[in-house]
Amino acid sequence: MRAHFREQAVATLKAAHTTAGQNVFSPRDWPTWRGEYPLILVHTPRERKASITRGIPQFNTTLWLAVSARVETHSAEAAYADLETLGAQIEAALLTDFNLISQLQHIAFVDTRIEVNAQSKGHLGEVQIDFGLEFYEVFDPVTQSPVQPIATPLEGIDVQHALRPE
Repeated sequence: MRAHFREQAVATLKAAHTTAGQNVFSPRDWPTWRGEYPLILVHTPRERKASITRGIPQFNTTLWLAVSARVETHSAEAAYADLETLGAQIEAALLTDFNLISQLQHIAFVDTRIEVNAQSKGHLGEVQIDFGLEFYEVFDPVTQSPVQPIATPLEGIDVQHALRPE
């Protein structure tokens, strides 16, 4: 399910026409060099399954969908403004996408952080938005063939037992 929701989010963000355009990437060697900004990185770093019953494993699963958007600008003020705009575009795209939302029980949380770094010539900034996607999962028992014996069967062995007279 992690890959499914990650791929759905990437497709949604590419179709949303955010200021990052088609610069939306999923796990790989993520490009962060000059000329690639703004860009969006999507990954699913964490998942929690909360059991809801005894017996057949059934869970309310919360998947952390982490979306990082990066910009480079000439000032901290411009970086914050660009990050707030891009963050709002990301939230609007993902929280209104019927194909994504219809597969969920609900959005458990949305956690947003913005950071701007001025250690280089320009100002690099990132908005990190974590979405808690909650959905139901069940793991049905799999019908398997009977367990095979691990020892060699004792076929063809003649066993005799002598009885003692009393």
